[in-house]
Amino acid sequence: MSLDFGKLLASGCLAITAGAIAHSSHQPIPNVVNNAGDVEISYEQPYAGIGKLSSLACVAGSGYFLSAALRGEKLGDTSIFQQTPQNQSVAANRSQSQQVVTTQAIPLVFQKTATEPATQKTVAWTEDKPTKAPEITEPAKPLNIFDRVLDFRNRMLLIPAATGAGKTTLLLLLIKFFHQKTGGNIEIYGSSCKLSPWMGLEEETAKDGHDRILYISPAQPKTILHLVERFKWLRDILIARQGQRKQLEAANKPYQPHRVIIVCEEWNSTLAVAEEYDRICKNEGLKSDIFGELTGLFNYFLNSGREDEFALWVFAQDHQVQNIHVNTGFRKNLGNLVLFTLGSMETLEDALLGRSPLIVASKAKQLMELCEGIAKKNPNTFYVYSNLFGHEILPVPFDDQIKRHRMFGSGKFVGTETVPKTFQDKSNVVEMKKRDVDDLEKDFWEA
Repeated sequence: MSLDFGKLLASGCLAITAGAIAHSSHQPIPNVVNNAGDVEISYEQPYAGIGKLSSLACVAGSGYFLSAALRGEKLGDTSIFQQTPQNQSVAANRSQSQQVVTTQAIPLVFQKTATEPATQKTVAWTEDKPTKAPEITEPAKPLNIFDRVLDFRNRMLLIPAATGAGKTTLLLLLIKFFHQKTGGNIEIYGSSCKLSPWMGLEEETAKDGHDRILYISPAQPKTILHLVERFKWLRDILIARQGQRKQLEAANKPYQPHRVIIVCEEWNSTLAVAEEYDRICKNEGLKSDIFGELTGLFNYFLNSGREDEFALWVFAQDHQVQNIHVNTGFRKNLGNLVLFTLGSMETLEDALLGRSPLIVASKAKQLMELCEGIAKKNPNTFYVYSNLFGHEILPVPFDDQIKRHRMFGSGKFVGTETVPKTFQDKSNVVEMKKRDVDDLEKDFWEA
């Protein structure tokens, strides 16, 4: 049994009011007496009947409300409050709304659409029935590391690897793939502290008048000025693209710029050259902050380039963003590709188990053991740990053209294949076909 405290309060107020009226009606009027105490004028109560009726009304009203309160009836449901059509409609609407709320739950509906390939399953919530189970669909997945990089939404990559782990080989494979995939509709600008072939790009001149691939010589720190000028020139292009994008969006027109890739190879060594140049200027009494300008422009591309198809690929010695002077707030903008092979696992171990790991500690040790097992099984093959679409282990394909290019400086953008037909190790003995790549992923997820 539930109580209606509103009716209890109403019955109490009515009882007090009626009691006050009854008391005042029954209260005798004092007579007029003289100093001797004799009554000179005598008065009688003129409203004795009204007082008795008030007492009865008090008792009846208080009893009615008290009984209604004990039965748990709502104040608006009693007949005394339903005497007019307006009150009846209000009570009906209130009753109807209460019925809807209590008999039918209103579900929260979400719609999640896959805009990019991913290794995780995509869950779509539908609004047919609130209790309907989620519909799970498996999107098509890219088959190799090249498609992963091509479809990576953030565009920005940090590729840490120790010396000899295959950074340059992966870079050349990516350049070849992107050039063939886009039909040449792509701009690649690079810088490095070591002389190495870049699939013929090192022989080209960019529109800013400098070589497309800048060589930053540690023996000649002034060469860092060319990279700063290149970054400023690219910054102006990016700003112009931002203005063009806003105009096209305001006019409801498509905006489809071609991709610009800025490759910073040996970035740790490049920053060391910038610091050396500032030190030399300081010793000569000159004011210089080339290091600050360089890192500022670098972070600008990292934060603002994605929407305008500006990609930044950074090749470094480890995954620690503070070592390459990336603003820690921009760390989430970077996807990580950690190269490793059986003889070079230190960088991967540091990325998974060291400071600021790329994966939660509960899974890092398990993943490290899996990588070691895969590397021992194929000791001559290079692999990549990728977190672009989940956590994946993918082999780096071996390409004879890339090998000839690195050894003899030949092998430019020739051929029609965008991806090598087979994945092989350096000995050309072990073939890793497409199904073996899928098996690697399957083994990882099952583990």
